[in-house]
Amino acid sequence: MKKITNLTLLSIIGLSLVLSLLPFLSVYAETTLSEPVVIGVPTSLGYPHGAEGLAAVEMAVEEINAQGGVSIGGKQRLFEVESIDDRSAAPGTPVSDALMAYEKLILQKHPHVLLVGTFRSEVAIAAMDLLSEYKIIELSTIHMSPTVTRKIGKEYDKYKYNFRLNHDAIALAKSIAAQLYFLRDHFGVTNTYIINEDAAWANGTARAVAGIIQGKGFEVVGKAVIPLGATDYSAPLLDVADKRAQTVCSMFSLPEAAIMVRQMYDMKIPALLMGNNSHIVPGNMWKIMEGKLEYAIGTTGELALVPSEKYPKSVEFFNKFKARLGHWPDADHGNSTAYDGVYIFAEAIERANSLDPEKLIPALEDTDYKGTNGRMRFNDHHQIIFGDDPNKAACEVTFQWMAPGVRVPVLPESTATGEIKFPPWVKIKK
Repeated sequence: MKKITNLTLLSIIGLSLVLSLLPFLSVYAETTLSEPVVIGVPTSLGYPHGAEGLAAVEMAVEEINAQGGVSIGGKQRLFEVESIDDRSAAPGTPVSDALMAYEKLILQKHPHVLLVGTFRSEVAIAAMDLLSEYKIIELSTIHMSPTVTRKIGKEYDKYKYNFRLNHDAIALAKSIAAQLYFLRDHFGVTNTYIINEDAAWANGTARAVAGIIQGKGFEVVGKAVIPLGATDYSAPLLDVADKRAQTVCSMFSLPEAAIMVRQMYDMKIPALLMGNNSHIVPGNMWKIMEGKLEYAIGTTGELALVPSEKYPKSVEFFNKFKARLGHWPDADHGNSTAYDGVYIFAEAIERANSLDPEKLIPALEDTDYKGTNGRMRFNDHHQIIFGDDPNKAACEVTFQWMAPGVRVPVLPESTATGEIKFPPWVKIKK
């Protein structure tokens, strides 16, 4: 009888303890449900694309959090940003080191999604297995290799965690080819000289452009592959003149290429510079180069970085982002797409009503978002669809530097606010 009494007493005490702890357990449960949604940003933070990508993510997060965050299961949860420098853009950084940064961020900060991502395609391709292992979704905004999306098409179940918001090398090659087609149709241009830096993306893009335009009224009269770090371009430019090239189709991402632009201007090479040259994109380059990039044509992967009044959302983002940075954006892609990426992910969360990747992936696949660069939708391989009308697809923009130091959108025609002009020393009849 005594044992039963003691057992009853212990049961009563235990029940009392549980009842007394219920308010605290309730608070704990509520706190757990209200934990932040973590966005991880693994990228090269010492370079403009990475640093500005992170700044754009933070700007979007601040805006969404100011509106109360996202709703999951009837509770509001705020976003939180965690970043790490993967140093993938730094010369000599091994792929394994960049992957270690990815894994460190995943294991220590437990992100629900990764945004921006690595610069280098080699790292991006290797990271696909890491994302699959940890079941972490990445919305990338910098690397451009078509291999990533091809792997998704071949092994969807394994690599479905990868999504790309920026253009790939194929879209860039098509955009450059569109410049040449426009010059052919409106000015009678029939040839080009291709000059590119000796990098995998540039060599691949150069081959793709040549393959697209040859046989369609164009002749490639010469090619030059420039070693990384070169500071004198006079030899290939003289070859351009000797071969009577009407245009110079350039593909460069390194700052030294600005020297080529200046030399071409000073030497009065009788050809129009066009293509893709990352370091003539920033708006402060007119002053830095003392106007010696007038008439140069460039391409940026995001409409919002050379905004058009024909698409007001691009202007809205550009002005807001420039004010936040306190200077002209330096990157030629990777920041407005990162900004859009936060909103795209937020909408997917609310459609899925979950942070479970298996529920978020179908929600992301259903994305139809009017972003800063146009209409954002993914194809079957998780690549954002690019086109020439921002009301129908994401848009790149081709612009031309014109006096007194303005970047004028000239292509696609849906966003153009000016017409292409030739330097007076280039004799091509319109």
